[in-house]
Amino acid sequence: MTRAEIIEQLKNEYRQYRAQAEREQDERAAEIERADPQIRVLWEKQAQLLTDAVRAMAYNAGNAQELAVRMRVEGAQLLKEIEERTIKAGFPADYGKLKYRCEKCKDKGITEDGFCECFQRALNERMGDAKGLDSFETFREDFIPDEAIPGTPYTQRQNNCMARDYLKQFADSFPNNQKKTVVLYGATGVGKTFLLNCVVQRVMERGGDVFRVTAYRMFEAMREKHAGGNEDTFRRMMECGLLAIDDLGSEPMMRNITVEYLFMLLNERTNAGLSTIIATNMTPSEVKERYGERIASRMFDRDKGSYLRFLGKDLRTKNG
Repeated sequence: MTRAEIIEQLKNEYRQYRAQAEREQDERAAEIERADPQIRVLWEKQAQLLTDAVRAMAYNAGNAQELAVRMRVEGAQLLKEIEERTIKAGFPADYGKLKYRCEKCKDKGITEDGFCECFQRALNERMGDAKGLDSFETFREDFIPDEAIPGTPYTQRQNNCMARDYLKQFADSFPNNQKKTVVLYGATGVGKTFLLNCVVQRVMERGGDVFRVTAYRMFEAMREKHAGGNEDTFRRMMECGLLAIDDLGSEPMMRNITVEYLFMLLNERTNAGLSTIIATNMTPSEVKERYGERIASRMFDRDKGSYLRFLGKDLRTKNG
């Protein structure tokens, strides 16, 4: 299934959740009414009060504030009486209220800010992206050599642990990160991809909108767009809350595609205030040589981003 199809599937499920919540409310209301038939009158008064309030606000704009205060007072008195009678009938005070799976979005899956965290989490799981990824919980300090890195005051273990702590804070702060772009660079096998995956996993767990791609998959989406084909993947890369690009520099260099579309991607995301995390084996000077000054400046802008250098031995060789 495509992402659009999964979203539509989830929307249908959320409509069913709301319908179920309403049915269950009706059943609980019937229980209360059997125990106290007079409570129906109070519910009807409550509904009529809401209708009167909306009508009054529409036709009496001059004294809208005064009306709002009076309606709130009357509404509070009615609610108190309903809750007292519900308790007296032998039920919890809120027994007659609608009870949603998610109180934040009221089982709509959408808030003023877009998809609710519950909806985004379900979407991530359906897409399969949340499975099999590394996590901060599986980070093993003892797998990293505690040996000094020449030219620095740190050991490889200390360096990787500092990177882990920074990235954990980045993931936990998403989407309100001050620095929107993070570049992890260093030689092969020093832990960049592992920590990139940790960030992806943590943000997904918290319901964030994440899209992870390899550099080659990114290139394929760029080529597809350039050829006038399906633009879904490229659009997803442009619009997702957090884009994670692994192994930048391993993709083919194709004229009028690689550099041009990579600049478009990074520049548009920066201007939109969206977060991007990149793992690459290239140094800043190598990025500049391969892609040019414009892309290097977007990736290594100290004001808008951070870049973490990974040094030391190949951990895959050390740990088999």
